[in-house]
Amino acid sequence: MSYDKTKTFDKAEREMDKKIEEKEREQHITSLDWGRLFTEPIETLYMLMKDGQAFKVSSQDEKEVFLTLGTLEKRLRTKEKDYKMGDIAVIIHNHPKGGKVSPEDKKFHFRLKKYGFEGNFLLYSNTANKTIEYKQKK
Repeated sequence: MSYDKTKTFDKAEREMDKKIEEKEREQHITSLDWGRLFTEPIETLYMLMKDGQAFKVSSQDEKEVFLTLGTLEKRLRTKEKDYKMGDIAVIIHNHPKGGKVSPEDKKFHFRLKKYGFEGNFLLYSNTANKTIEYKQKK
């Protein structure tokens, strides 16, 4: 669709189209069957890169995935590519026994954003069999 950038109506229409596209993308991401990734009774975190590469992290604990930003950055370095925080499209982890984004999740998301993460931050609840997208309040 083409817009005339000088016309207020076209600007408003373009913004509305952007919002609709973003909402559709969000609904698509949270409606995917993420549950097939989380079959064990432990917390696990997956990082999906924009180019399709995936990384899995687990502390083999049912209440947390212990992952510092330094460790995360080391994990993103492979023989083939030196990924950066901005290359991450989706970070998803699960809560085997809970269904809410925890205060620790919120802090981790805040630190990730501070270091360049711009992707989707998702939580999969094993008990509710549902995916929640967390976004920081502005």
